[in-house]
Amino acid sequence: MSLINGISNNIRVFEKLASKQDSDKANTPPPQATESSKVTLSEDAKALANFTNKGIAVSMKEFDTPLTKTNAAGSSAQFSNSIVTDKKISKDDFAALLSSLGVKETDQQDIISAFDTNSDNTISHGEILKSLSQAAQNNSPLSQSILNLMDKNGNNDGQVSAQEYANISTRLYDAES
Repeated sequence: MSLINGISNNIRVFEKLASKQDSDKANTPPPQATESSKVTLSEDAKALANFTNKGIAVSMKEFDTPLTKTNAAGSSAQFSNSIVTDKKISKDDFAALLSSLGVKETDQQDIISAFDTNSDNTISHGEILKSLSQAAQNNSPLSQSILNLMDKNGNNDGQVSAQEYANISTRLYDAES
């Protein structure tokens, strides 16, 4: 009988250990992405990046104005594309935005240069779309910096979700004047 009692006691100890490990796993936060780890896009974020690649801005804003405007005669007219595409961000305002998003000053110039593809010291709407699209499509150090920025301003789990992608996109679009 003592052998059976000993085995029974050991089983209870193992069950307690297993239960404690399960509890510890449940209370452990998700792993944090490190500066050296590769950040990827979730499938939903890839879909948003695909829109961006086609020149379609993705934003997390709610529509507070209709997509059409009504003139005095009561007929509707579509908004012109120039309303969106003429907007630009100055280099200084872009640096301030990057700083507010937690980008180190030493990394800001590289990101600004990557976004300002025509070197006119402003970042246009088209340059934002192009840069976000390129960040999602290749694995260069600069692309990883942009994806890290998206992830760090989210849950920092090493994968950019659609929400994280759209949040940074929205911040960039909102900065346009």
